Amino acid sequence: MGAGVKLPETGALAKFHWIDATGFIGADPSEVAPAPCITIGWLQSAHRRHVVVATSLYEDGSGDFTVLPKGMITKIEIVKEK
Repeated sequence: MGAGVKLPETGALAKFHWIDATGFIGADPSEVAPAPCITIGWLQSAHRRHVVVATSLYEDGSGDFTVLPKGMITKIEIVKEK
């Protein structure tokens, strides 16, 4: 994670800003770059190298999850504390 980026408590709703790898075919090398992304969801768990964010939570306890490597996260904005 970027310097100064602090993880919220597990269960907090947050906006995760991160940089995604991209692929280009036949593009001018001077015009290609990684893609800035935003994922909004609940922090489910934090591990040494990655975090798990739930973008949907279902009543049965399951959900849709995004795994973000910590090195790709540039900023986290807390929307709602746990």
